[in-house]
Amino acid sequence: MTDRWQIPSTLEPSPFHLPEPASRCKYWDVYPCQICFEALPDATSIHPLQVYRWWDKYYDYIGERKHVPVPWLIAEPFLSQQGYRLMRRGDDPDYVGDEGDKLWLGARNQKKFTSVQTYPAYDRAGTMVFIKTVPLHFKDSQEYDIWRMLDSPEARLHPDNHTVPVREVLFFNPDFSLAEVESEPADARVFVVMDRFDTVTPLDGPILDPGYPFINSIEDL
Repeated sequence: MTDRWQIPSTLEPSPFHLPEPASRCKYWDVYPCQICFEALPDATSIHPLQVYRWWDKYYDYIGERKHVPVPWLIAEPFLSQQGYRLMRRGDDPDYVGDEGDKLWLGARNQKKFTSVQTYPAYDRAGTMVFIKTVPLHFKDSQEYDIWRMLDSPEARLHPDNHTVPVREVLFFNPDFSLAEVESEPADARVFVVMDRFDTVTPLDGPILDPGYPFINSIEDL
């Protein structure tokens, strides 16, 4: 059986779109926007690739919400090529607001449907899915290895594996040198396409509790 998590030996450059640079957040020095804080002191705008390369370091959705759509907009042409349309304003009947051409990330103080690294989309049949971005070469993250392990045939057969089924694994390999920006190995990412889920059931107890045989034996799979 082919391992869909195996990184291809060769990857064709993926299509991408670079939005225009954006201004700093209005109150970036009052509310904790790390992206604006990390910019050069005399910077008048934030380059979209600065935001893209901060994707795995977001920690405050509210403080950084102005920048959250940027990486998704960069990857949108690639996801569209793969048959997925990211949710836009107007797609959610419960949302009332302007119809500006920006990705919809929920009400101002409510993370409805999404997180910084997960976004709703529609497949070619119009079915809603969730797409999770996972770093490939981010030294502080083992997320790719964990996903690959949890989605292995052996782990999927385990009765205590309740992780969301994975529909598809997409390898995003943008060549930003085409936009006259030096590319970095960490620019490559994985997008994990999952069935839509409604709620997350928290663990009822410490993760090391012996009542979680799957968690405790996962390294043996």
